[in-house]
Amino acid sequence: MLEVVAVLSYLSNASFRVLILVAGFALLLLLESGFPFRKNKRKHLFANIVLTLSVVVLNFMFSGVAVFVLEWGISNDIGVMRHLNLGTPATLLIAILFLDFFGAYVSHVILHKVSVLWRVHSVHHSDTMIDVTSALRQHPFETLYRMSFVVLGALFLGIPFWMLGLYMLLLVGNGQLEHANISYPEKLERLLRQVFVTPDFHKVHHSTNADESNSNFGNIFTIWDRLFGTYESNCELKDLRYGLNDSCDDEDGGSVKDLLLLSTGE
Repeated sequence: MLEVVAVLSYLSNASFRVLILVAGFALLLLLESGFPFRKNKRKHLFANIVLTLSVVVLNFMFSGVAVFVLEWGISNDIGVMRHLNLGTPATLLIAILFLDFFGAYVSHVILHKVSVLWRVHSVHHSDTMIDVTSALRQHPFETLYRMSFVVLGALFLGIPFWMLGLYMLLLVGNGQLEHANISYPEKLERLLRQVFVTPDFHKVHHSTNADESNSNFGNIFTIWDRLFGTYESNCELKDLRYGLNDSCDDEDGGSVKDLLLLSTGE
């Protein structure tokens, strides 16, 4: 078990996570080119890459804060899992499920329900062509907001930093996959979405139709949408339009400046 924990700790290292995600990003780009769901001119590429880089930088900066917070919690014996003594495998499984619920699903729903936060989140939803580059197209404040939820969830559980890092790897990795503009067998998609968020499941969330965009909030698991009535499967994907129904919903993806101004309402 100690050897497994050592390997997982290495995988959760911030630098190694970035290497894995860059490799995944490159692979999905190739798959999008070979098996695209929709024709993609990638006019949004520059803005998306700039915003993605800002997310990476903020993650590195926030990692130090996360380590400090979790070590403080451990030194003060804070965290429900520290008092249950369920063992490493069970603790890790519970941590991934809880963080996906609280850190991803709950925080995402709030972004849609609170008007000032929706303006920030609209940077992500303004993309009119969803692909792997759209995954981390988000306002810097949204990055800090989401990371705060995840760290608070980890503090509540009382888990070590390597478990948080491993969850973040799964979170961002599946985030890239669910935004990928790829075509794949329908039977496989139906099977996978019984448990996991798939590209077709998430496409609905980026619809210009408000009823559809206010559904399918999950990031890794679809169970939360099923449990809380936010699951939507009756959507004709070939007719679905991505983006926002407003003047900022332009075909070239918008400049970085224009996207950041969305959060101010200008």
